Amino acid sequence: MRRACDVIGSVVMNITSGESLGRVADLVFDREGRLQGLVLEKQSWFGKQPFLPTLHIQSIGEDLVTVAHQLPEATFEPRGGWLLFQQAEPRMMGTPVVTPNGKQLGVLEDVYFDEHSATIIGYEISDGFFSDMFEGRHMIRQPAKFLFGKDAFVVQMSHDDAFYQ
Repeated sequence: MRRACDVIGSVVMNITSGESLGRVADLVFDREGRLQGLVLEKQSWFGKQPFLPTLHIQSIGEDLVTVAHQLPEATFEPRGGWLLFQQAEPRMMGTPVVTPNGKQLGVLEDVYFDEHSATIIGYEISDGFFSDMFEGRHMIRQPAKFLFGKDAFVVQMSHDDAFYQ
């Protein structure tokens, strides 16, 4: 399990040449919570950031992201239904999280994803600075439904789902 905030800033290393290909600037997820790839900090010729599709990633480790080949010649082009984790709109970090019953749980601060299946398995929610300091952040693990809406994320929890600190 990896946290998006821990992956951002990681070096991307080609393990066949030992060459550093740049650092992770952001993660790109689709609206079903699947990791689509990584946006890198290293600038391309026309000022666009290189994009590393998930298919080209060998491993997202604790210290490095590894690939077995050169970067594909792709640059990041936003697609409908894709969300950047922190950099640009539409972005995930800082988006309000609400329930169908009209309760605002807080804002999304981080996501946990399985590095093997490349899918989100948990959501870290902040209810504000003071609440974070005294109670800690809350985590929602695999809710019954999580809708990535335009202005908010709607989480529908089953009776078994609960916040974890």
